[in-house]
Amino acid sequence: MQVKKICQYCGKQFLVIPYRATRAKFCGNACRYDARIGTKHSQETRNKISVSHKGKIHPYQVYPKQTVVCKNCSIKFMALRPNRPRKFCSGTCRAIYTMAHSKKSGTSIENTIERKLIENEINFVKQKAIGRIAVVDFLVKGEIAVQCDGDYWHSSIKQTMKDLLQNVALNKMGYKVIRLWERDIKSEPDKCIETITEAIQS
Repeated sequence: MQVKKICQYCGKQFLVIPYRATRAKFCGNACRYDARIGTKHSQETRNKISVSHKGKIHPYQVYPKQTVVCKNCSIKFMALRPNRPRKFCSGTCRAIYTMAHSKKSGTSIENTIERKLIENEINFVKQKAIGRIAVVDFLVKGEIAVQCDGDYWHSSIKQTMKDLLQNVALNKMGYKVIRLWERDIKSEPDKCIETITEAIQS
């Protein structure tokens, strides 16, 4: 079933599907364009502008595509904009790189695990970005990814599924994944360290 609407520019009636009824204002792109620009330029002026730009090459088309290496995952990709070269191959890599290099202090549970790792003389790297997958809280011995999960943020079904998919991706890359819950870190931090130690020895 379609909904009847009146074009705000030409006044003609047109039909739209129900979920677009609140947003649809014009019967087509021509009316949408004329409503936005038509009041500023006459049809004659618009025709002159169109003729003057016909056949011209856009500045970006003058430059060939350049090969760029992503700052996060080191994958090579083609970039087109010479005046503002891209640094990342995707929005995911940009987000992961930003998280890994932000100057924010760790959460209370991360600080607890960090102190315990130092006390037990376990080598680790904090906030380590792994490819295009995730930023792990601690990378122990270069192969064990330790994540400190807050009870509130990681208890929803949606976040649980994301965590499981992340675990699978990290396992395929050869990493062991250990997820420590906030309640366990606060109540039994030494037991959490024992879990990490067992993973190192196994």
